[in-house]
Amino acid sequence: MRIINIKTYTLKIPMKIKHAQHNKTTPTSEAVIVKVTTENGIIGYGECCPRSYVTGESVASVVNDIQKHKAMIEKLELPDLAAIERLICNECACKIGFAAICGVELALLDAFSKEQQQPLISIFGGQYRATYDYTGIVPLQSVNSLVQFLPRLQHFDFKHLKIKVDRNLEDTIDKLGILQAAFPKAKIRLDINEAWTLEIAKQQIPKLLALGVNTFEQPFPKQKEKAFQLLTATFGSTAKIMIDESVTSYASAWFLIHHKVCNHFNLKISKHGGVFKTLKIYDLITRNGLTCQLGAHYGETCILTASQLIVAALCPEISIHEGAFGTHLLTTDIGKHPIQIDSGGQINTASINLKKFGLGVDIEEETVVKHSSPVHLEVN
Repeated sequence: MRIINIKTYTLKIPMKIKHAQHNKTTPTSEAVIVKVTTENGIIGYGECCPRSYVTGESVASVVNDIQKHKAMIEKLELPDLAAIERLICNECACKIGFAAICGVELALLDAFSKEQQQPLISIFGGQYRATYDYTGIVPLQSVNSLVQFLPRLQHFDFKHLKIKVDRNLEDTIDKLGILQAAFPKAKIRLDINEAWTLEIAKQQIPKLLALGVNTFEQPFPKQKEKAFQLLTATFGSTAKIMIDESVTSYASAWFLIHHKVCNHFNLKISKHGGVFKTLKIYDLITRNGLTCQLGAHYGETCILTASQLIVAALCPEISIHEGAFGTHLLTTDIGKHPIQIDSGGQINTASINLKKFGLGVDIEEETVVKHSSPVHLEVN
């Protein structure tokens, strides 16, 4: 397979619910769509969600990275899956940001599967489960706003909920009471998004453990590894101290494991640089006896949702998944048939055609164009 044209789109789709957390608030999705065309006229689409507070990338930097390195990509023949893996994990390493790598990789995998006329999951040697349970996400908001938001949440029978919180313990306890009354069987975890100090964490965690919460995601900024170590040493036997923003690369995952910084990880395809790199990090974590979930950036479209399902199928020890909100969150998705959760908070793989060639989504380019600004990378 040889790529003869690359095009990027900076995608912003209005969301029905404004995303809000301690370190980011936005009313629209923020993504880059990568489109590749092969010499045989096959088109592949990829997606990434650059976040400056995670990988240091922006939408602009992703587009610039791809433009600067397109010649390197276009010179290579990609006859098999191993060649794509070498490109992503070797040639692109240290040259292109993780989000940019992800967008390119997914587009190449989509095109490669279509050229081979084999489902991508079959090429990877995996098999989908019948159903995947997803998590209901509760944005950072006031108690009164949560009461108003609750009817939307109750459209789904979530088995897992994640609530984004700040330092206000009283508000957090009030919100927990509301959610536990509305979803008595659901397991609830907290996403702090770097809002706590070590002192606040030590004060709040015992009280929250007593209320049935045992997972605490990214309580401190990524530079506070010592605070994470102390928190994990103190509460790690009874609680999951989860890392998100702090883990991006294989090297960062190795450091966090080796120094016992945490005992649980939130993996996201876009922040790790695509499917191959996510699989390598998953393997490292599980080989060291630790656990992880598969997360998502807010506003992901069906491209990343489909990619996430491939990773989920190849990583059997992941039991909790996030994302897949599709048009429940976005005013529109870019696929003809969005891949999204049903009323049970699940994806039933038998009800969607994931076994078709490529990533399993039919992209409507007119929708992509409508909600983005294209940047053409011409091939000589």
